[in-house]
Amino acid sequence: MIPLHSLMENNIYPLYVLEERFKPGGSIIRTNWDYEQSIIELVINDQGIHYLMHIPFYAVQGSLDFPGVTIRLEKPYLLNFEHPESAKSDESDALDFSVANPGLNRETRKVGETVLRKVEELLLPG
Repeated sequence: MIPLHSLMENNIYPLYVLEERFKPGGSIIRTNWDYEQSIIELVINDQGIHYLMHIPFYAVQGSLDFPGVTIRLEKPYLLNFEHPESAKSDESDALDFSVANPGLNRETRKVGETVLRKVEELLLPG
């Protein structure tokens, strides 16, 4: 896991706005939440390596159970995973992110920071 500094940290957004801005580019896999952790998951494929960026968040107004919730973003982090040969598919939902690859390094951080800047461009004013 590589924590990434982001200008989005501590910013407040309506959750539906984030989902609408991420989905057209095909970046977002899903928004997951339970009573312990809430994250936006983005998948990145760089030279055959799959990276999973998590952007944690929590509700500041409303409830995650209902539409219209407002959230605050926390520090994003990057994971990379090997794609098992037996599970290859064109569907991002079919990717198996259960096999962690411990080889996170400077190049991985660069990939994460590049993707994070693109995400920030979608959310932050000019």
